[in-house]
Amino acid sequence: MRLHQIRIEYQHEQDRLLLRVSTDGGAELRFWLTRRFVKGLWPVLMKVTEVVGEARTHADPTVRKALIEFEHDKAVRGADFTTPYQTPSTLPLGAEPALVTRLRARPDGRGNAVISLHPSTGQGMDLVMDAMLLHSFIGLIQGVVRKTDWDMALDPQQQPPAPLPAGAEHKLN
Repeated sequence: MRLHQIRIEYQHEQDRLLLRVSTDGGAELRFWLTRRFVKGLWPVLMKVTEVVGEARTHADPTVRKALIEFEHDKAVRGADFTTPYQTPSTLPLGAEPALVTRLRARPDGRGNAVISLHPSTGQGMDLVMDAMLLHSFIGLIQGVVRKTDWDMALDPQQQPPAPLPAGAEHKLN
């Protein structure tokens, strides 16, 4: 299955983010992201930006930072946030979203990042993201968190990314 669309929306009554991922095969996977989880996810995403796209090819931290900013701006400007989300026909993990409690992020060796989101039990998902998709995903999270009352500033400039060594995995429980 290939990724088709991602939608993230704040559910006030749950005080959580609902992450919906649709595939080109017409399936949708649904997950809850709590404030605590997003707070831990953010620095991991910032580290992962260094192992995707052009940034991964430069040893100089100043050049890497500039490339990350450029790739982020380019991705957010070029992303299609206006096309309505198309509700898929099947829900292979069920209609009730799974609560994500585990995160693993790692480079795939081809310039992409693999972001694994899993509940404490049951199935989760692995998202393979190139630089454009990763930065678009980051932009989605930033935009939705601004609409919450979580009092979180998800600013890439506030938390300078540290390099993620090749083959390293980051877990958040």
